[in-house]
Amino acid sequence: MDLALKIITALATVTIGIAASILAYQQYKISKAKLRFDLYDKRLTLFNRLRDYASEVAMTSKDGLEILDDAGKFYRDTIECQFLFDEDISGYFKEVYEKGKQLSEAKLGLERPNLTQEEREAFKHQVVELKTWFFDQSDEMFKVFAKDLSIKTLR
Repeated sequence: MDLALKIITALATVTIGIAASILAYQQYKISKAKLRFDLYDKRLTLFNRLRDYASEVAMTSKDGLEILDDAGKFYRDTIECQFLFDEDISGYFKEVYEKGKQLSEAKLGLERPNLTQEEREAFKHQVVELKTWFFDQSDEMFKVFAKDLSIKTLR
C-alpha cells in the first residue's frame, strides 16, 4: 500500500509538471502572437502616415514653408520607426523626410528675389524632380514594406 501511494504521488507530480509545461508553452505562443500583432498595428500606422505624407506632398502645391513644417511634423510623427523597423525601412523614412526638406528649400529658392532665369529653371527642375519622386513612392513604398507588413508576418 505504501508503495502504491508513492507511485501515485510520483505520477501526480509528473502529470502536474507536464500540464504546467504545456500551459507555459501555450502562453508563450499567445504572447508571441500578440506581440507580432501589436507590432504589425504600430508598423501599419507608420506606413499610413508615410503614405499620407508622400501623397500630400506629391499632389498639393503648397509653398515651401508649409512643406518644411509638414516635413518636421512627419519626422516627429514617425520617429519611432527607428525602434519598430530594421535600418532599411527606418532609412526610407529618413529619405522621405530629407526629400521633403529639399522640396521646401527648392520652393523657397523659387521665391527669392532677383533670380536669374538659369537659377529659376534649376529650382523649377528640382521641384518637379522631387514631386515626381514623391509621386513614384506610391508604388515604391509597397515594395519597401512588403516583408514587414505582409499578413504572413503575423503567423
